[in-house]
This record gives sequence, structure tokens and C-alpha cells, in this order.
Amino acid sequence: MSRKRRRPSHSPARKNAPAPQRSAANHSPHGADPNDTRNNMSPRSFVIALVVAAAVLTWYFHGNTLPQLHQAVGTVLPDHLFWFDTATVDGIRSAMNKDHHVLLSGAHMAAGTLFTVFVAAAGAAVAALVGPANKAIKQTLIWACLAFIPVSIASHIMIDEMLSATGSTLVTATAVIGLIRWVLLAVITVCVIVLPVVWFITEFRKRWNDPNYDGAQ
Repeated sequence: MSRKRRRPSHSPARKNAPAPQRSAANHSPHGADPNDTRNNMSPRSFVIALVVAAAVLTWYFHGNTLPQLHQAVGTVLPDHLFWFDTATVDGIRSAMNKDHHVLLSGAHMAAGTLFTVFVAAAGAAVAALVGPANKAIKQTLIWACLAFIPVSIASHIMIDEMLSATGSTLVTATAVIGLIRWVLLAVITVCVIVLPVVWFITEFRKRWNDPNYDGAQ
């Protein structure tokens, strides 16, 4: 009788071991950690950029464009007056010609709108980032800053309409809206200047009193 050949036994130890899995970091492109946020812009950097842009637009509109129109007209325009009456407006109307009206309207539509939006956004962003711990006060400051947008745009439109009209038409209403605009602009100034100073002093005292304090996020 012929002997049966034994089939070679395959020991489990001789089986090919599974290939080691690569780490999650190796699967991401260029070995970058997808959870790493160091390359993303931080909220503070965004707010600082917003404040700088608002400062530049403030200078351009209130420090450059409007003063040039003041010199061309020969008198201060309503944009830089805290309050005015019919006699003041009549004096401005008599000093302005058609070209002055066109230039002022264009300044309101372009530089004035950009100034309004960026300044309001900067004030609201600073208030949200370093505002008071009291949520009610913080929300009030934020909404006051954002309210500057419709009030300021309405003020610009009403000034253009008032200067193009005759008599006392729109004078009182425009003066009231302009006064509200100045109040809201003062609130924004407090948010952009005073709040960061208060926050810095508070953080400095915390770090001074507690060496282990790692700072507010």
C-alpha cells in the first residue's frame, strides 16, 4: 500500500501578520493634524484687524473727506455739528452749490457707509470679546453699537434731503437723528477704547496676584 502524503500544516504563527496601521496624522495631507487650529485666525486677531480698519475709515471720512468739503463750501456741514437749527441750515444751504450737493451725497454713500459699518462692527466685536461680565450690560453695548448702522445711514440720507429742501423741512428731525448718532458713536468709542484698557488692567492684576494664572481665553 502506498503511503498518503501529509499535507504541510500551516501554523498560525507562520501566517502573515497584518500590516501595522498608520496613524491618523499620516493620513492627513503633509502630515498635518486636522485638529491643529494654530494656523486659524484667532478672535482677538480678527477684532484687532477690524478696529484698525475702522480707525482708517474714520480718518478717511471724518478727517479727510468731510474737512475737504468744509473748505470747499466755506462752512461746517451738519455731519460735524452736534445740533443745528433752521438759521444754521439756511446758512449752509446758501453756501452750497449743485456740485457740493453731489460731492456730499457721494461721500455719504461711499466712505460714509463703509465708516458706519466698520465702526459699528468694531465696537460690537470689542464689546463681545472684552466686555463686562454682566451679560445684560454686554448685550446692551453690543446692540447699541449695531444700532449705529441704521441711525447713521438714516442721518446721512436726511442731511442730503434737508440741504436740498427749503425752509424748516426735516431740520428738527435731522437734528434729532444726528444727536442720537453722536450718542451711539460715543458708546462705540467707549467700547473700542475704554473696555480694552479696563480688560488689560484687570488681566494685569490677576497675573500679578496669581503667578499661575494662564490668562482669559
